[in-house]
Amino acid sequence: METKADVIVIGAGPAGMMAAISAAKAGAKALLLEKNTRPGRKLMITGKGRCNVTNDCTVQEAIASVVVNPRFLYSAFSAFSPEDTKRFFEEAGVPLKTERGKRVFPQSDKAVDIVDAMQRELKKSGVSLRNETVKSLWIEENTLRGVLTVSGKKLPARCVIIACGGLSYPQTGSTGDGYRLAKQAGHTVTPQKPSLVPIVSKDPDCARMQGLSLRNVGVKVIDQKKQKELYEDFGEMLFTHFGVSGPVILSAGSHIREMEPGRYLLRIDLKPALSEEKLDLRLQRELSEQKNKNFENMLGALLPKKMIPVVIDRSGIPGEEKCNAITRAQRAALLAALKKFEIVLDSFRPIAEAIVTSGGVDVRGLDPASMASKMLPGLYFAGEVIDVDAYTGGFNLQIAFSTGFIAGKAAAQAARANAPDGKSRESAGGLSEAASRKSEPKDDQKQTEKNEAKGRKTMQKNEACEKRAKINVAIDGPAGAGKSSVAKAAAKALGFIYVDTGALYRAVGFFAVSKGIDPKDAEAVPAAIGREKPEISIRFLPDGQHVFLNGEDIEAQIRTPQISMAASDVSAIPAVRAFLFDLQRDLARENDVIMDGRDIGTVVLPEAQVKIFLTASAEERAKRRMLQLREKGDETPFETLLEEIKKRDDQDMNRAIAPLKAAPDAVTIDSSDLSFEAVCERVETLIREKTNAGG
Repeated sequence: METKADVIVIGAGPAGMMAAISAAKAGAKALLLEKNTRPGRKLMITGKGRCNVTNDCTVQEAIASVVVNPRFLYSAFSAFSPEDTKRFFEEAGVPLKTERGKRVFPQSDKAVDIVDAMQRELKKSGVSLRNETVKSLWIEENTLRGVLTVSGKKLPARCVIIACGGLSYPQTGSTGDGYRLAKQAGHTVTPQKPSLVPIVSKDPDCARMQGLSLRNVGVKVIDQKKQKELYEDFGEMLFTHFGVSGPVILSAGSHIREMEPGRYLLRIDLKPALSEEKLDLRLQRELSEQKNKNFENMLGALLPKKMIPVVIDRSGIPGEEKCNAITRAQRAALLAALKKFEIVLDSFRPIAEAIVTSGGVDVRGLDPASMASKMLPGLYFAGEVIDVDAYTGGFNLQIAFSTGFIAGKAAAQAARANAPDGKSRESAGGLSEAASRKSEPKDDQKQTEKNEAKGRKTMQKNEACEKRAKINVAIDGPAGAGKSSVAKAAAKALGFIYVDTGALYRAVGFFAVSKGIDPKDAEAVPAAIGREKPEISIRFLPDGQHVFLNGEDIEAQIRTPQISMAASDVSAIPAVRAFLFDLQRDLARENDVIMDGRDIGTVVLPEAQVKIFLTASAEERAKRRMLQLREKGDETPFETLLEEIKKRDDQDMNRAIAPLKAAPDAVTIDSSDLSFEAVCERVETLIREKTNAGG
């Protein structure tokens, strides 16, 4: 007689093992099924065998590091945070350490210690582990009964958790089984592609430098088709025989959603700590001090040996040229080779080589608070099988642990609630033993197709809404340029919704100030947000947009100079940006909007149909501010306001995260010498010309 279970977990990877442990600790009888003879095979090879188990960061920072569907993971990360992951393994007997980039590893540098710890916790929690391959879900009369194995066994259970990974590293067992099972239950599965994967380049210089690792370099990825910068980062990379790899390259690839040969350009800054001016001065000094040496010998002080021949070729300067004979034009060519070392990208390496699979079970079909299926009661998902993925650095394993934890806990609670007479360990699956023997699973292609069609119909309305092209207008510019006033007027004239995103940052700044927290404190502000979970929302009232904090209208309270500076401070904190990012995008996805701020066209809405950079001289902006204040009886001197404007400009333009700048395809409008009416007319005309909006 088969072992009866409350919860069956399919897949003994990090998500599956955590789900089984969580379910068992919540009082369920958990059965963990794994096709491999040993659990955690993929976990054994993560982090080059060292296992980057998580990242020592806050919940908000973790969410900011998720590339696909970050907001979906807010509940999971809050329920089981990176700090919880660290505590789990240390209590399980694995001492941890934190390295560069807040990456957390076992002190032993052995992934096997992590796997062994999870196996000990499985045994300690009373989880049954069996070597079985699942063929299909056991669905009968639209009710989940359990699973059917390849060997023909029927394993009944009240709840099932699918945690069998994606398509990367198929030799470890990740062969896409979870997608097939999800479709059987009626779920939509988004297309899969590699994420955190090396990138192929046909540039012969890559092969010339294969094996060369560069540290502390700056990289940018430029979409040459759209003429815009897609990604920028700083870190370590590696040249290979096929192209480029390394942490910064893996993360860069996460931002390339439509890989096409030759479309994307990798621009490497070999000396990111030096501006072009300072690097040029250094080159002049090196050339002068080594004036009688050959050019190729001088480069040893600037570059790794393997890179010198490549840079010589790219600069066009003969290697035997004497340093004192190098011209200004040649020096400029060398400077360009050092600051803009460019590689054209062609394709990703195969998905089998990817660290993570991007794509998977559509999150719109799941409850983010429990990972429960909205299509089939009793079914849950965890880990890589879901359409979520993140940067390298321990974030993807954190996704596995967090989703596994809440799926296991929720499944256990559901199993107990559905048990006859409340006895969770009796008659698993809700069927009598005789009924279990008598019933036959409906596991054929027609049934799977029928369930898929049902799932598609359930989500049809949402999908149709997403396919409708909403018009998005992004207006960026410095403080005091009149963005909000112009955007409001244009939105009213065209029938759009106006979204003042600066007001959202003002709300966070107000929240920090009201709690006595320094708005510049990059640790205290996110910690307060994570602890108190402030609810910030926008409501469109008859007199315009109002911002609410925890249900209170704070529109008037956030329009002070103090809160204005606080807004600029908090906007430089990555976790705050992540906290508000999805709210802004959701508004744009669901409505025709005009949105203004500091980075709307460059970061928040890079695909906006219309991008405008509205500016004015600092003096003109200070003058406008002075007139506004005078109307309210405030006699703040012009000089004071001008100093505040310049200070704000410097802060906004030089912040490390999303500095103020015009998007490459933005239309710049200088309003210094224009009336308000003239600026509005230009903006409205531009929007109409580009979108046919407003007739």
